[in-house]
Amino acid sequence: MTQPSLLKKPHLSELEIGQKCIVQNPITLKWDKAGRIVSKRNLRSYQIKLTNNKLYIRNRKFVRPDNSKEAEEEKEEEEGKETENQERKPKSQERIPRRSKRIREQQTETLPRKRKKDTVSPPEI
Repeated sequence: MTQPSLLKKPHLSELEIGQKCIVQNPITLKWDKAGRIVSKRNLRSYQIKLTNNKLYIRNRKFVRPDNSKEAEEEKEEEEGKETENQERKPKSQERIPRRSKRIREQQTETLPRKRKKDTVSPPEI
């Protein structure tokens, strides 16, 4: 009988949280489910959120990193967005949305407050 330490198994690299991945369908054995790594549970298990927003726990041997051109492009776009977010102005300095003349006039008018129907006024003495 062979010892487990002497068996040669392929080394699978660790996956990062947030990394896009492909998951093998256990029924069809096809690599057709795409998602992102949410957390690492232990040495070999990952929690994965698929594109249909379902969470799955899968062993590392059933998860592959997504190295497609689309995934690489999205990763580059995300990196670009992160730098844009750092350069953005604070919310207080952002532009005020455009409004029609009628809405601007309504916002500037001071209308008398209406009483709520549920409240009862105090009795007068």
